[in-house]
Amino acid sequence: AAAGPSPAYALIREEIDGESKRFDEAFKQCQRAREKAGIYGSSEIWGLAALPLRYLARAGIYHTANYLQDTWAGQVYSAPAAMQDSKVQDFKAETARPFLIFTPRARAKTWTGLHGFEAGIPFTENFLRFINHPGGAGSGASFASGNEGGATQSYLVTVAPKYLSANNGAHRKPVSLLVELAEMGNSHGRREYLGTAMLSPISYTWRPGAQVEVRMTIKVPVYNGDILKLDRSYTLRDFLYDFQSGSRKLYRDEFPQHSASLAAQNLDWIEAGFDLGGEFREVINYHGSSGGGAPAVMVTEVPRIIIRQ
Repeated sequence: AAAGPSPAYALIREEIDGESKRFDEAFKQCQRAREKAGIYGSSEIWGLAALPLRYLARAGIYHTANYLQDTWAGQVYSAPAAMQDSKVQDFKAETARPFLIFTPRARAKTWTGLHGFEAGIPFTENFLRFINHPGGAGSGASFASGNEGGATQSYLVTVAPKYLSANNGAHRKPVSLLVELAEMGNSHGRREYLGTAMLSPISYTWRPGAQVEVRMTIKVPVYNGDILKLDRSYTLRDFLYDFQSGSRKLYRDEFPQHSASLAAQNLDWIEAGFDLGGEFREVINYHGSSGGGAPAVMVTEVPRIIIRQ
């Protein structure tokens, strides 16, 4: 069965909804030009391929960078031209495998800031095919990173705190929910990576092997004006597993250091709800296999890039 739309596809479609004809036409023109030229290296083809890239900036995707590099290795080796630049790019057919590094950062209505992720595909008309069809089996293209030896997979995860509730009869109700992600193992031991207040989504691109801690803090006011801070820490995978249904009840005995105070407020349980999105199930189900997710698009011959200064 075909996979669902990739996060990249969904993010772009949300911003350009109603404007897909521009991409459809660019794709058709690109196909016609390639059939006419019969080679990968036609500058006409690549000029047409650049049209939808430039349009994305006008369509509301902020700080979008589209870089070209010789191979995909999880980082940009060189950035000859950002998408907003109008430099002319000529191409000729050789044996290199340049990749388009596509990093959209979008601001949705409910988001507090810019959120981005990075992915790469060979810079061929497959990019236009991606624009018109979700990634996955049967689409003709997928939006995944790849290199000469296989795939380097990453997963975009979104977490949006949704609600807090408590048992009937509780004297005090929880008032705020904070979720923070911390990456482990850097030179400083631990650094805060992302944080969000109640009802404010965050996104994180997880790569296999990354050690990520999720810290959840629930605040509950008590009679004397104090605030109880109920903390729980998880690995990212355990957090996603625990809340994969969208919510979970946290019982009083799960916070032993505050059990007496919660009992005084007649708080037996607190239910925390989250909207989990992106590829969170892929993170839950990840078992170290490099073959998970949609296959990377690989081509045997694409043009080397020549930048006209």
